[in-house]
Order: sequence, then C-alpha cells, then structure tokens
Amino acid sequence: EMVNALKVRTGTFYSQKRAWWYGRAASDKCVLCGQPDGTMHSVSGCPDLSLAVTKRHNDAVLLIAKALLTGENGGQVVAMDVSSAAQKADGLQEMSQFLPATILPPSMP
Repeated sequence: EMVNALKVRTGTFYSQKRAWWYGRAASDKCVLCGQPDGTMHSVSGCPDLSLAVTKRHNDAVLLIAKALLTGENGGQVVAMDVSSAAQKADGLQEMSQFLPATILPPSMP
C-alpha cells in the first residue's frame, strides 16, 4: 500500500485512464462502474469500491488512535471518525463522548 500511496502522491498511479493514454486499454472508463477513471476515482470515487474505501479509512484511523492511546507519550483524549462497532472490532474500548474530568482545569470560567 505504501508504494501505491506514493504513486498517488506523485501522480504516477496506474489507472484505467493512464492505460488508455498509453494505448493499453480501449477505454478510459472504470472497469467496475463505467464512470470516467483516474487516480481520485480509483482511490476514493468509485461507488463499487466504497466499502473498501471506508474499511481502509477505518483501519488507518484505528491504527493512529491505538498508537496515540498506547504510546509512551500517549494522550488521554483522541477524537476519531470511526463507528463504535469498528472500535469494538479492533479491540479498543468504546470512546466516551465527554472529556475526562482529569484533563480539565480545576475551575472553568
């Protein structure tokens, strides 16, 4: 995945559109959904890949959250955009929607 991430960042990701540019494909349309293809479509815009894109997002967020919560300099508060079901499936305790009292100042104006 690291190689593909670098290809996306450098504009060298090999999509159906790029294959068409090089004469290696008959069309620049996505082979899954038929929409115009390209890097962004392949990475996050194809409706046929939406579940895979969501899973990749959740996996990345959970990996970062675990590192923050369990690291040597870990924090007590992590805000993340992942469902509670995904948190439980990954072994993380479901996060509270409230800040722990221990991190708040003794008095609030």
